[in-house]
Amino acid sequence: MDSTTTIVSDDGSLIHFTINAGDVTSSADDNAVTSAAHSSGNSVNGSGSSSATVHKCAWCHRVCPTRWALCKHTRLHTGEKPFQCVHCARSFADASNLNKHKKVSLHKCAWCHRVCPTRWALCKHTRLHTG
Repeated sequence: MDSTTTIVSDDGSLIHFTINAGDVTSSADDNAVTSAAHSSGNSVNGSGSSSATVHKCAWCHRVCPTRWALCKHTRLHTGEKPFQCVHCARSFADASNLNKHKKVSLHKCAWCHRVCPTRWALCKHTRLHTG
């Protein structure tokens, strides 16, 4: 089921979104909204240099320093989780969380195949089977 939303940005330009089962496409340049740099001279990333392009979230109006950061932030609103574990089919919105998940060594019970997060927990669980 497609849903089309139009949002008016601060500079008056229209941003059109088509949402389809968690996928988001935009007619604007990845939600990047061109505007003048802040009059105080501070940039979006706080470095002090002026920037002409502000990457603004269409849902909550959060300003991100890069298009990549905006894309990553947008996943919070869309629920998109493109990074999937090949072992347990769990999905993550961020690749770093998938990498952390992969580093966790899981310990499996030889009798009932229950998975325990630590070796100690597996030993404690095994006592249920062995007495």
